[in-house]
Amino acid sequence: MRVPPSALYRKWVMGAGLFMAGAIVGAAVFLSLMHHNFSVLSIQNHKLKEEMEKLNNEIKQQTGSKQKPTVISKITVNVEPYSPNDPIDDLSLTELKTRIHKDLLVASGKPVSAVKQAPGVFMEIVNGNIYQAVRDRNYEIRVKTMAVIQNELIVWTTARKHT
Repeated sequence: MRVPPSALYRKWVMGAGLFMAGAIVGAAVFLSLMHHNFSVLSIQNHKLKEEMEKLNNEIKQQTGSKQKPTVISKITVNVEPYSPNDPIDDLSLTELKTRIHKDLLVASGKPVSAVKQAPGVFMEIVNGNIYQAVRDRNYEIRVKTMAVIQNELIVWTTARKHT
């Protein structure tokens, strides 16, 4: 039996190989784009869930304290990195805000005068705390400033990685 010469099929084999290589590269580029889009969507979803939970809690607190205008009914937490050289990703910042907010919920419903008379007590609730397992890292929190404006407690904190 005779074997046909390979010159007849060489161009077809090269074309099929080039097509397969293009398909593999195209699939890799497509997968990387999908991964990036999903990552951005996941971060945005986490931020929106945190905002929704915050607003739901605020609604609950507002409805419970309508008759008491001189009590803390809203708590706002601001978290910044300790140094600009050591940034913290957005998901970790939102997780830290959530955890600090939960710790400060003991101040909710307290009279504004109690917070103004002894701010150190409320600062010590979170000052120096180490929050563990925040996206596989531990963070130490320091309270910079605490302010009470009308019935809102606003806390500014710094966070740094704890070793």
